[in-house]
Amino acid sequence: MHALSFATSDARKVPPAARVLARYGITVTHHAMILPDVQDPSAAIVAGKKVFAAYAAVQGPVIVQDNALNIRALGLFPGTDVKRVTGEIGIQGYLDLLEGFQDRACWFTDAIVYIDHKSLSPVFFIRCEAGSIALAPDGDATRHSSPLASIFIPAGYDRTVAALTPPELAAYRARDEGDGFYHRLARYLRKLEY
Repeated sequence: MHALSFATSDARKVPPAARVLARYGITVTHHAMILPDVQDPSAAIVAGKKVFAAYAAVQGPVIVQDNALNIRALGLFPGTDVKRVTGEIGIQGYLDLLEGFQDRACWFTDAIVYIDHKSLSPVFFIRCEAGSIALAPDGDATRHSSPLASIFIPAGYDRTVAALTPPELAAYRARDEGDGFYHRLARYLRKLEY
């Protein structure tokens, strides 16, 4: 059985990874730590830099995760600073910033980066989801981990994630089942002999 640590200060990130990786016989342990603050709009670059600090603390196979919201009309703002910015300006702040813009395209990027004692070379697993920012909040965002669900319209949908019906939401959440980045990470790890 393979085992790795998930280095993060946010324990809520660990269960989704642990559920998927357990299907492949991989155990995930939460390694609570505050990772260095890296400023870059790219989730992959931020996670790629943080993984070295995580490895120095764990001294074994470890993953880190970072994410970003990039809004094209706002010059890729807020990037990886999405959590802090959303806390400060709220949903209405994004809508105010986009007032007058016809281009409301955006994308979320999630990056998982793995490193171990054999190579010390980070391996990246990226998920990018395109969509757009709604003109107004819609739906019940309290059912979701982020209030952004009330303004994010995924590509191929005509309303926000928060406005999806329960069957639509289940289909939306299952859209990359089997090929999501945790599954890709698991398949990669299964090929390793550590």
